[in-house]
This record gives sequence, C-alpha cells and structure tokens, in this order.
Amino acid sequence: MAPVPPFNERVLASALEKQAAARPQSRALEFPTFGVSWSYRELLHDTMAIAGGLQALGVKNGDRLAIMLGNRPEYVLAWWASLFTGSIDVSINHELTGDLLAHQLRVSSVSAIVCDNECLPAIQSLADQLPDLEVVIVVDGAKPERRASSIRLVDFDELAKSRAGACAPRKPAEIVSIRYTSGTTGPAKAVASTNSQLIVGGSHFNWLTDFKVDDRLYTSFPLHHGLASVIGVSPAILAGGCCIVDDRFSASQFWERIRRYEATLAHIINPIVPMLMAQPPAASDRDHNCSRLWTANRNAAFENRFATRNIMIYSASEGNVMAYTAPGDEEKPESCGKTSPLFHLQIVDEDDFPVPPGVEGELQWRPREPHLTFAGYFGDPEATARSSRNFWYCTGDVCRLDEDGYLYLIGRIGDQIRCKGVNVPASSIEDVAKRFSGVVEAAAIAVPSELGESEIKLCLLYESDKPATDDLVAFLSEHLPKSMRPRYLEFKTSFPRTDTHKIAKRILRDEGESGLTPETIDLDRRRSL
Repeated sequence: MAPVPPFNERVLASALEKQAAARPQSRALEFPTFGVSWSYRELLHDTMAIAGGLQALGVKNGDRLAIMLGNRPEYVLAWWASLFTGSIDVSINHELTGDLLAHQLRVSSVSAIVCDNECLPAIQSLADQLPDLEVVIVVDGAKPERRASSIRLVDFDELAKSRAGACAPRKPAEIVSIRYTSGTTGPAKAVASTNSQLIVGGSHFNWLTDFKVDDRLYTSFPLHHGLASVIGVSPAILAGGCCIVDDRFSASQFWERIRRYEATLAHIINPIVPMLMAQPPAASDRDHNCSRLWTANRNAAFENRFATRNIMIYSASEGNVMAYTAPGDEEKPESCGKTSPLFHLQIVDEDDFPVPPGVEGELQWRPREPHLTFAGYFGDPEATARSSRNFWYCTGDVCRLDEDGYLYLIGRIGDQIRCKGVNVPASSIEDVAKRFSGVVEAAAIAVPSELGESEIKLCLLYESDKPATDDLVAFLSEHLPKSMRPRYLEFKTSFPRTDTHKIAKRILRDEGESGLTPETIDLDRRRSL
C-alpha cells in the first residue's frame, strides 16, 4: 500500500513550508519558456507575497479565486497563494469563451479571477452574468481604462507589494481546489477537492513512480488540468524534487525537450502514444534519462523504441488512485492494476448487481476511509446526488475484473453504441481499426438510424496516404463481428480534442447532421453523403 501521511498532516501549504526549510536551495519549479526557475526558498517567498496581496484585496477564507492562465509562472503563484489565504482556487481553461466560460464561473461563484490580457475581453463581456465577481487580476499589466461594470482591475505585479499577512493554511478536510471535468460526455462539472484527497493522490504518484528528491518531472499538459498540477507540481513539492512545466505539448519536440531539461520522468496519456510513435525514427530516440512515464498502457514497441516504461493506473478526479500495480508485483498488459487497499471496487450490470470476473459492466467505487475523495460537485448538488447509487459512486466507465483481481478499462458508457439491439463498445471497434496499416487513431461514435437506436460511424486519422476504402472495409469485416461493423466511415486529417488531447467525441457527434457530414461515406451505398 502506498505510504500516505497521517490525516492531520495532509495540508498542501505545509508541504511547501517543509521543503523550503529542509532544502531551501534545491530546484522546485522551472518554466523554461519564461526563463523562470525557483528554489524552494524562492517559491515560498514569492507565494507568500502574492498571498498577502490577495488578502489585501479582500480575498478571504472560502472565496473562490479563478485562475484563467496558460502554463506560466503566475499560475502556480496564484494557486499556491490561495492555499495560504484560505480561498479556493478554481482552474479554468484559458481558451474558454462565451457560454462555456460563463457556466464555469457561475457554478463556482467566483469573486476574483487571475487572467492575462488575452482572456480579459472574454471575462468583461460576461460581467453582467457574474454577480459575484468583484475583481480581475491581470497578468502582464492591467489598463486602468479597461473596466467592465463595477469589476475592479488590478495588476498582478501589484499584489507582491502588499504587506498584509497571509492566513494560516487550511485543514485537511476542507475544500481547497476546484477542477472541472473534461466535459467529453456532457457539461463540465466542478470537482471540489480537499487537502486530504490531493495529498493522498500525490503520495501515490510519488510511490508508484519512485519520485526522489533528485528527480525532474517534465509536463506539457495544461496546468488547469489535474495531471500537470495536482499530479505534477503538487507531488514534486511533496517529494522535494523538481517539476518542469512546458508551455505546450509537441509530438516532434517531446523527446528533445526531455533531453534538454534533463527530465527523469514525464507525463503522458494513451492518445499521445500513437502520436509519438508516428514520428520518424531517430538515433536519439533512446538518448535521454526519462525512465518512467505516467500514465499510459504498457506498450512493448513504444517502450523498446524510447527506452522508457509506461506506468498505468486507474484514477478519477472525483476519487483518487484506485487501482495500480504495486512496485514489485506482476504486471498485466492493458490492465490498470489491482484495487487499492484504500478503496472497494465492483463491476455491476444495468441493475447495479455485481457481475462475475471477466464480465464487462459499470465500475463503481467507494472509499474505505474518510476524506480520500472529492467533496462533491461544487454548486451542483443534483449532479452530486446523481453520481451515487446504493452508496456507491457510479463512474460511467465500462470495465471488467479478471480472476486475479486486475482491472481493465474498456471505455465510457457514453461511448456505448446500441445498434440493432446490441450494445457495442466503441473501444472494441477502435482497437481493431488501429491495427490496419496507416491508421493512427480511430473514434467510433453513434449516429442516428432510420430504424431507431443507432448506426455506427468510424472516424479515422491516418499517417499520410489515405487508406483504400475497400481494403479497410475488408479488414474490418474480417476482424469484427457483423454487429460491430460500421455503416459510416470518415477520414480525418485531425480530431477535435479536449485540453488533455483526448478525442472530443461530443464534438464529432455534433458535426453536420448529428454526426453525418458531407465527407461521411455511407458504406451501405458506397457514396459520400
């Protein structure tokens, strides 16, 4: 079992104070794009200065402080300053505008926002829809004449000039952070996390990756997402190591940047694996010190080519790290590992009855101890209530457990396609399609059928030359049962994606007429629509 701190020691702000005292000169964080590098002493000093400025502005205990920035140093300063002032940071995708942005700001009832001048117009345009918003703190300088209603504009650099004292760190069970779900299957929900939940998750990351004080973690994921922040910056500080935050992901530059920044471990997810494998082989592919990648399925070809090891787990923003292969235990390909001793997991049928090993169903979980999981969906008690049935949290994930207790993630219930009376998992179609020569990624979605229920549409991203349709259809017919063969096919040059590079299937389903576009090929009639 992962070693986690006693409950009364699970306070993130205290972890930064501890490291600043124990290793003041050690590197804590680096932002290469901005030329910024902090030691632990410097990071604590600058964080406390911003915390004092927030307090002087009137940001108080329990207030929601939205952070709407890209991967830049001010993001971390604002986030960790909130931990000392007692406010709750609300991470917002800095690319959001209009209704999507208004929804997230309203749900969390933010009273203050940290943003840059690029995002400022989008916020100002929503001023009349945000009655709780009082102050906008602008990085790179706020122009005094740019005002929206009664909202006050403040220059971020002015915060550090305040002499106000910051509040004491919060308690372990208190809400300290709000991260929004990716919204691949519906409106994004505000996941309210406590100090305890975040400390336990970070401790698991450090144990499973063997993160030591001399390790350097490279991440190119957006900080508003939990992978780069709560499973990146936070565990690095817990371990006393260093986190390198890049401004964006680049498939062509990924390994070069790993080498340049001397990273020893890095973040990755399953969709990125084929992107990296599609890059031209190079003599330098194995010329780096990055020995661990979190988190993607084991892939022998990938791991052999790049001399690294993928670490696969099952986790959720609402829960924690709930399944993993402990160091020294047997690993199984494609498996997320075994159930954590801190959780109960079960696979259930449509009526919530547990199914036997090997049978697919919905994954449900519940913690064995208090304060391991989220504190609900902030501002949405109905969504919080809907997420649980019969005292179990219902994930919406289709999974199975084998005879040895290993967990396998199949897909999302929202990805299930009911076609001609049969429930078809999208991932099963996609796995077969990706085996066809030239196919890099695949996305199967449900589209309307004239006969009711759904038809299957398969969208493909290919390497260079578009695969021959007849050859592809023959391959799918050979390897898929009739009930799982797609009626519609579309070749894509790119996929719409969430900010963590997952394919945004909700957008694919909304394209054209309910997912059917002029480029869609009707295989029953062998013509474009």
